[in-house]
Amino acid sequence: MKKNNLLWLVVIVVSAVIAVMLLPKKGAAGPVKLGVLMPLSGPVSESGNKCLRGVQLAVQEFSQQHPDHALTLIVEDSKAQPATGLSAVEKLVNVDKVPAIIGDLTSSVSMSVAPVTERAGVILMSPGASNPKFTGYGPRTFRIWISDNFDGEIMARYLHYERNLTAGAVVFANNDYGRGLAEVFQQKFESFGGQILLFDGYSTDTTDFRPLVARLKGTPGLQFIYLPGTPKENAFFVRQAREGGLDSLLAANLSVQHEDFKKGAGPAAKGIVFTSPAFDPARATLAGRPFAEAYRAMHNQEPNIGSAHGYDAALALLTAWEKAGFDWSKTPAALASLSGLEGVTGTTSFAATGDVSKSILIKETRDDGTAKVLKELPVK
Repeated sequence: MKKNNLLWLVVIVVSAVIAVMLLPKKGAAGPVKLGVLMPLSGPVSESGNKCLRGVQLAVQEFSQQHPDHALTLIVEDSKAQPATGLSAVEKLVNVDKVPAIIGDLTSSVSMSVAPVTERAGVILMSPGASNPKFTGYGPRTFRIWISDNFDGEIMARYLHYERNLTAGAVVFANNDYGRGLAEVFQQKFESFGGQILLFDGYSTDTTDFRPLVARLKGTPGLQFIYLPGTPKENAFFVRQAREGGLDSLLAANLSVQHEDFKKGAGPAAKGIVFTSPAFDPARATLAGRPFAEAYRAMHNQEPNIGSAHGYDAALALLTAWEKAGFDWSKTPAALASLSGLEGVTGTTSFAATGDVSKSILIKETRDDGTAKVLKELPVK
């Protein structure tokens, strides 16, 4: 009888041990779904795909470091179209049930989907929205790209105080990004005592700028032209401006470092001053390797600034998630308090509004397509 009791006791203990061993471990219920919204086709598909690859690298490294909190990406194509982006976000939120979305690269799509993600309680981390109006949607909306409020002010300050220029023109892409940057620049430059003699926008399919070049050439006192636009259109403008004998200083946004601009502008691209994030390919990734080396090993191509912002968007989001004890409900507050994050696009801090502050560079284009740094502005 005692033997039978002992045998049953052994059976019960062994069964209990097995049952405990079979219980799912904390965080091991399968990879967490993370949404990504990018323009993977359409006019900015090259930048969108490179940005996605930066996200993929950061997520892969994070998952390797935290196997109990591995992530899987649910990727949707916005085509850089607000309506398409909205449809994709509705699917990510309502079907895939993601707790957070990295996207979109464009300001227009990011601004169109932010109200939807806020209402759904989903975090939105944009790697590319720079429009000044991309703030104030709510406590779950963030961006990693610096606001045009800062970008435009830096260029206005540089041209007025460092180059001693007092009169210029603004020729901009007539979309959310171009107009936002142009308006900030104009407001700041005029507040410093300068004059904007001409303020003109163009549609993003414009190829003939010669009538505008003629107007600019005939504008008395014109010292510079600021070009917050798109790569292909800026290339047409710059080439036609130089061919037309317009020799004013040209200043621009990051479009002049895009391959489409370099190919289209050719030798006319030399000597343009422009603003750029403080992207350093030698900065270390989560795995401790230089960013360029890690990106190259994963994707067999060179990264660009879009790749770096994709990486840093994921880095910031996942750093905050870890800081919040892997609790998505506490992650927005952790993001808002994130300060001094060493990313590959510079030392990064966030505000409660979701806005970001980081260093920015003034560069000048060279003959060989590269650029030299003229000035680095500290984190705001």
